Amino acid sequence: MKKSLLFAEFKDILMNRKVLIPVIAVLFIPILYSGMFLWAFWDPYEGLSDLPVAIVNNDEGAELDGESFDVGEELVKELKDTQDFHYIFVDDEEGEKG
Repeated sequence: MKKSLLFAEFKDILMNRKVLIPVIAVLFIPILYSGMFLWAFWDPYEGLSDLPVAIVNNDEGAELDGESFDVGEELVKELKDTQDFHYIFVDDEEGEKG
């Protein structure tokens, strides 16, 4: 008996356009939402090479046991070789403006 009532209800929904169209629209909303969500977060790292990052190097270096260390310059040199972000190397004034 339950199967026949359920089947009759689905048959009535399919035959009545005034009910069928809103049911399809309500069922389409989660599909649309999940599609937009997946599209937005599909590859979040794709555009990182276009992201501008300003680098200001104020490192003066240090000396330890007669050996000088200039870690800031080494870091800048490494960053210039990478393509992870769009690095812009600026001085103090331009860094404050930006």
